[in-house]
Amino acid sequence: MTITGAVFISLLGGKYEFPVEAMQSKQNDSFNSFTEWCLNRDRLTEATSYTVTLLLEKATTYNCAEANQVLSSLSGLDLSDRGISDLRPLSSLKNLTSLYLGGNEIDDFSPLTYLTKLTFLDLKNKPSDPKICPVSSATICHFSDDGEKLYERGQQQYFQGQFQLAIATFQEALSTYQKNGDRLREGKVLYQLGNTFSSLGQYAQALSFYQQALVIHKNFGDRPAGNDTLTGIGIVYKQIGQYQKAIQVLEKLPSERFKEIWKFYPDGIDELDIKTADFFHNPAARPAYKMAWCKTTHQIFNNLTSIHIKLGNYTEALKLARLALACTRLDGPDAQFDANWIFQEAENLDTVGVTYLRIGNRKRALVFLQRALERMREIGNKAGEARVLNHLGELYFNQGDKQKALEFYQQALPLRQQANDIAGQGETLNNLGLLYFNQNQYTEAEKYLFDAIKVLEALRSGLKDDEKIAIFETQTITYRLLQKVLIAQNKYNEALEISDRARARAFVELLAQRFNGTQEQQITPLTLQQIQRIAKEQNATLVEYSLVYDEFNVNGKRQPEESELYIWVIQPTGEITFRRTNLKPLWQQQNTSLNQIVGQARCFENDACRQTLISSRGVGNLPEVRRSLAPIRFNNAIAQTLALSQGQQQNRQLQQLHQLLIEPIADLLPKDPNNRVIFIPQSSLFLAPFPALQDENGTYLIEKHTILTSPSIQVLDLTHQQRQKLSPSIQEALVVGNPTMPKISLNFGEPPRQLSPLPGAEIEAQEIAKLLNTTPLIGNQATESVVVQKMPQSRIIHLATHGAFDPERGIGSWIALAPDSLTNTGQGIGDGLLKAEEIIDLNLNAELVVLSACDTAQGKITGDGIVGLSRSLISAGTSSVLVTLWKVDDNATAFLMQEFYQNWQNSPDKAQALRQAMLATKQEYSHPTYWAAFTLIGEAE
Repeated sequence: MTITGAVFISLLGGKYEFPVEAMQSKQNDSFNSFTEWCLNRDRLTEATSYTVTLLLEKATTYNCAEANQVLSSLSGLDLSDRGISDLRPLSSLKNLTSLYLGGNEIDDFSPLTYLTKLTFLDLKNKPSDPKICPVSSATICHFSDDGEKLYERGQQQYFQGQFQLAIATFQEALSTYQKNGDRLREGKVLYQLGNTFSSLGQYAQALSFYQQALVIHKNFGDRPAGNDTLTGIGIVYKQIGQYQKAIQVLEKLPSERFKEIWKFYPDGIDELDIKTADFFHNPAARPAYKMAWCKTTHQIFNNLTSIHIKLGNYTEALKLARLALACTRLDGPDAQFDANWIFQEAENLDTVGVTYLRIGNRKRALVFLQRALERMREIGNKAGEARVLNHLGELYFNQGDKQKALEFYQQALPLRQQANDIAGQGETLNNLGLLYFNQNQYTEAEKYLFDAIKVLEALRSGLKDDEKIAIFETQTITYRLLQKVLIAQNKYNEALEISDRARARAFVELLAQRFNGTQEQQITPLTLQQIQRIAKEQNATLVEYSLVYDEFNVNGKRQPEESELYIWVIQPTGEITFRRTNLKPLWQQQNTSLNQIVGQARCFENDACRQTLISSRGVGNLPEVRRSLAPIRFNNAIAQTLALSQGQQQNRQLQQLHQLLIEPIADLLPKDPNNRVIFIPQSSLFLAPFPALQDENGTYLIEKHTILTSPSIQVLDLTHQQRQKLSPSIQEALVVGNPTMPKISLNFGEPPRQLSPLPGAEIEAQEIAKLLNTTPLIGNQATESVVVQKMPQSRIIHLATHGAFDPERGIGSWIALAPDSLTNTGQGIGDGLLKAEEIIDLNLNAELVVLSACDTAQGKITGDGIVGLSRSLISAGTSSVLVTLWKVDDNATAFLMQEFYQNWQNSPDKAQALRQAMLATKQEYSHPTYWAAFTLIGEAE
């Protein structure tokens, strides 16, 4: 045997002779499973019973059978410094490969000979000398922590905001632990690397390190470390704007014992010094709130506070912020010299201050922020100091003291640059841009905002599609502000470039990577010349809308409201014209908004539908209008009777939308109704029924123009490129109608029920199949697996069935098909619900996909456009998608679809074919609810 330094390596065939007495002792008192040790713990010696109790704590259950199951599944176990002297209860844990026993006074290691899989044994600070590995089956024995000093140095660098140095040090420690096979400490370093990359705004790397750490924590059954890591993951979700996901992770973590605080202080702790809060200093209560678990809990509450601030839930935010601060004070005066604890207290002071700032209590906010600044400077944490300085700048900006705000921002920016805090740099650069904009210093504002966008776009690198969508939601304010700065300087064309750069970025990157194999870093926003080229290639008039918000004092509180609508019109000749619409009178004088008007216009005369519209505030406290989950019943028969009796029916909201969206640019639109107009909407305008907008004479827009839509001009360019690549060898048509419907639960908690059949959709499919010279899939033939198999081999895909959109996730939107098994109740692949998240992974070669179903154009509205079925189909390779904006009538849809395909066979222009089909349907079913729901996204030809 050879010992090298602190590491002992023994051969698998080596021997170690144990004392005979020890072996006899083992044989005289032995059990085959931990369950037996547990059940007999009352008759064991005190030392043995203590070991059993510790193992039960590790299993987090006192049920012997459950504990046995948990412990038997572990591959690693950390019992360092726990005062263990008897190892016999460990002898039944046969799956252990790593065991940490450092700091315990153990004389008899013979029980470990039963652990035949054991390959790593840690005996740090083992008092015996010489340090000989006492277990022959172990390939590695450790008697010291080789990476300890590196780890401590990395932590010190991290808490001082020296993130790049910390990464280098942690990477060196990681290499040491991996080389030594030290999995437990490897997990600790991976967690710290996750923290450091998260602080730098490199979120993809942070998530990767956290996930690696979580696997190790799980293998060791280390719940506290696992909770720390989950907290880090929750923080990343918060930072990239996935707030609901963050809340789901973080709200599961707080200690149950901590929740008892709510009984005593339901509103949290308000004082800077909580000495007056008797509960925290009550000798009977205090032991339950030790630093060991409170450390994690304070982080959870602190980050939940930040999320609720983002969502505008200020009352909840203040309650959580006070509790987080209280938690950092629980350890008393002994903690005041601990740099880590001071940093955490400073973070919480800052969060409380920001919460007061957001609710308008600037005096109280100043007290907390000044104290936070003192504490950050006390420990030399430059990144934390910069964050507080930035918040102090915001406070003085809101107070109207622009000069003092500028001073704080100018102090914060170099510190954030020094710490390489990318997200922080973007925040302060945006604030400087806003400050200079408010002082009419547009050149300076433009410079800072372009720098902010460059920095913020770097944060999206390496993230997954849904993560890019979420983080972009947190960044749109900077793009909107830059547009305002450019417009103020009459730089209308430059503002157009930023407008298109500010939409569908994740979608553009996804399409460019899938269609062209373009690397993420090679994807650049469109230039003005490229925009003009696209308009010429499309031979269409492009109309791009951009909704602008400003902060106003409303009922004594500053909040963002709709301010203006910017509109650019790009002619096929390349000529660009800018117009604008003032939206302030809508909410200042008419008690409405553009969002509300769109929602009401889509309801037509349906009062039940209008009653389900809810006004609320979303990300960034921006106003939004959404529909409640209550079912909407639209009586088509009554609507049609009204339409027939009143002729060309007037609709106030449809006319108001025409006034806001179309009249400012009416003179710029083509006079020939066959010439295409491609609308590039934003926000709620994605749901606007453009074909049904009415002028003052009651004429519908579809009667004047041929209409398409696209999420952005750059997406339009990419779908055009994809159309040119379609293989001419693929000519098959796939037509599905009225499949045997799957069972789904329509409301939470209800048992699954089968969706109603659609006989009109079956007739529609049969008629369209004749036109396309194919055989439709009807009923049981249209199973999900069969349809999915045929989709990549089809040039035209027509699905006439039920559909539903997912307003929360978007990618959960679905199309109903026949389940692969009649017993399948909608729980996964083959369940009969073809979801957007499944479609996106297909490799389609379709020129056109028609979703002749309800609500298929809808989904989750984001800054990246609508996330739903249409986005997934285009991402999968389709160049054109025909979808619906609301629930459509079975018979009218069948009529419209037959008209569409007949027209398309006579003309290669899908947009013109759709227009003619709408006009024909209007003659038979005059109310716009029957024909105006259909929208063509992507390529016309």
